[in-house]
Amino acid sequence: MPAKVALVKCPDYHQDNLHQATSKLLDLLGGWDQFVQPGQRVLIKPNFIAPRTPEVPAQTDGRLVTEIARQLKQIGAQVLIGDSTAWGSLGKNAALAGLDQLTLDALGVRLVKFNRPRRVTIQTPRGPRKVSIDRTALEADKIISVPKLKAHQQLLLTGALKNPFGTIVGKRKAYWHFRYGQPETFTDMIVGIYRKVRPVLNILDAVVALEGQGPIRGRPRKLALLLASTDAAAVDRVACELVDAPPGQVPMLAAAERAAVGATQMADIELLGQDLQEMRINDFLFPEPTPLRFSLLHVCRSVVRQARILLGEHRENRRRE
Repeated sequence: MPAKVALVKCPDYHQDNLHQATSKLLDLLGGWDQFVQPGQRVLIKPNFIAPRTPEVPAQTDGRLVTEIARQLKQIGAQVLIGDSTAWGSLGKNAALAGLDQLTLDALGVRLVKFNRPRRVTIQTPRGPRKVSIDRTALEADKIISVPKLKAHQQLLLTGALKNPFGTIVGKRKAYWHFRYGQPETFTDMIVGIYRKVRPVLNILDAVVALEGQGPIRGRPRKLALLLASTDAAAVDRVACELVDAPPGQVPMLAAAERAAVGATQMADIELLGQDLQEMRINDFLFPEPTPLRFSLLHVCRSVVRQARILLGEHRENRRRE
């Protein structure tokens, strides 16, 4: 059977528009009860990578995450929101992205830092690999992945396939850049992580995408669209069509194809909802490519940078007390 990808227009992040668009996405895919049952422990995994506001849309918009959490609570799920940041703290990054703590408290939804790594084996075309994935992701009954569509200096375009890489705890991500830094080895490892945590649903935030020098810099590009599927590869393949990215030059799709994970060809994908051809653009700005491999010096600099950011946050919090 072909992989189903639902596409729904969403003009902005106003709560009413998000509610209507997200509800329609789920209706097209058969409803929430196809993915989550009452009482289940559900982890929403956004991309809260760095302290960036929506003016530089490097993060999943927090208002979309809130709407998904609200709908999951309405069906009786126990909801957690978690991620492992590259820079900054989870609480600060999520707040800058538009996630309101008072709203989460009212809903009974917890924001969970990924700081409990567990060593697990993942499968790749080159054989098994050992990585450290946070226990919250491993112990959740279901995972809903909510990535941001972004241009990426090393990977051209990223979305659903890469988002589970954020279940790796803290600066271990930078270490795996160093350890498995060759493009094929690294992307094979990411697909292996995706297979391990296996989100039951991927909802791609393309209301406002990030173009230019992503993944943490760049500029906003309004696409006014949400995409959803059980198949992360299919979501990313449709995203290529949306922004006119050559799929053969997207390393994450090549890795999925090597691992025989998901639908990487449009012939194997069934589109639901919005007509893709009406939404396509041909002037999305892609970055100048840079090497994927991190040197040991790069890793050390990243650790120092993170320490400085967290120290600055700590001092800011002390001043407020």
